[in-house]
Amino acid sequence: MNQAEEKRGKFTVAKVLQYICIGLLAFINYFLVSLVLIPFLGDSVVVQNVVPAVVVGCVIALAFTPAIDSFFVLLKRLKPFERIEEHEKRQYSDIDEKYHSFLAMLQETCNEQNINMPKVYIAHSDFPHAFFVTDRVFAVTLNFINGLTLDEQKAAVLHEMYHVKNRDVQLLSVADAANVFGGIVTWILTAVLSFLGLSGSINAISASASGDTDSAHTGIALLIVAWMFRGLLALINWFVHVLTLGISRSGDYSADEFVADAGYKDALVSYLQKMSSLDPKQFEGYAVEMWKRQVAPKARINHIMAYSPKALLA
Repeated sequence: MNQAEEKRGKFTVAKVLQYICIGLLAFINYFLVSLVLIPFLGDSVVVQNVVPAVVVGCVIALAFTPAIDSFFVLLKRLKPFERIEEHEKRQYSDIDEKYHSFLAMLQETCNEQNINMPKVYIAHSDFPHAFFVTDRVFAVTLNFINGLTLDEQKAAVLHEMYHVKNRDVQLLSVADAANVFGGIVTWILTAVLSFLGLSGSINAISASASGDTDSAHTGIALLIVAWMFRGLLALINWFVHVLTLGISRSGDYSADEFVADAGYKDALVSYLQKMSSLDPKQFEGYAVEMWKRQVAPKARINHIMAYSPKALLA
């Protein structure tokens, strides 16, 4: 058993932190849902505890099912290869042939790793990257297919498959679903609080004109609290993104060791060297955002160059 396989499935510090992150994401969304419901349904025990828990539980459960796949495909604007416009394909030589070679390699690698063949979609970006959106959906850019050798592609695919086998992808799907859900709830709450604050400020102006200073102060205070909550929620969302970033990065070195043990150390180094020559800031799209979640290529190269594959030591 190689080093990467020995690490897989164990509750390392990184794995424990991953589950803590998921717990924090669930709690933040539970808190947000509670705040949204109180203005409409009151502050009873059911509203404060039961309903938010059921809503958040359903969202998390949904993230583990195929039902979430179509949502992410739509949200990330992914397309099947067959729906790519011909003028986009003409930018790359023999892209149809290269795509089918990539599919054959992906199917072969899935068979080797005992992973079900995912549905493959094209991510709109000039950045060369391939990644699992969920454990059932795989996204790849045309530049990845066109600009890398099959061995380099397989090294990158094996890296991503390790994250599936280690359940990092599944956890990240939950985190992404929680981020999206939390963002929606945040905007709803902001709208509700802003509306209540605006109504309160209008009442405050009327109260001031009539000499009711208590009502005036209450309306102004409500408006201030509304905008304070908006700032707090923005901070919470930023923190959630930081947690999500930590989830995806924690297993990158182990994933690279997994690739090396599979016999693709040189191909991985070659791939990472090509990627290190690119500046992600010069690219746009979901693919480059997913790449930014990973450890920097130069750090990964240094790590894997110092690593001796178990297959060679045996």
